[in-house]
Amino acid sequence: MTIEAGLYAYLIAQLPTLKLYPQIAPETQAPPYVVYSRDGTDRWRTFASEGQFVASFNLSVYATTYSAMVALKNSIRALLETKTGTLATGSPYVQAIEIDNEIDMYELDTKYHHGVLDITIFHT
Repeated sequence: MTIEAGLYAYLIAQLPTLKLYPQIAPETQAPPYVVYSRDGTDRWRTFASEGQFVASFNLSVYATTYSAMVALKNSIRALLETKTGTLATGSPYVQAIEIDNEIDMYELDTKYHHGVLDITIFHT
């Protein structure tokens, strides 16, 4: 299982009503929902093991009200910032998840409140 699949499985297991999509949500999807994308991956190989990996993700949270967006963003942040171990059966072992940045915005064209969590997952 990839780290992306593990992240997806973990968030869905912890927040079963969460609507979570890779890259882009369907045009007909009403908020609240979350879109995630990978921003980058570093690989540090060693002679003793397959190495350590660092995967960066962007989680975009959309809702019709600011308070709903902040509540969902905070729920996701709380789940991730203390998580170690496997995210799901067969997923890579997570050493740490860092919250690198949080941004709150408003989308004028859709009239949605948009929160962003930039995260880095350190895993083996």
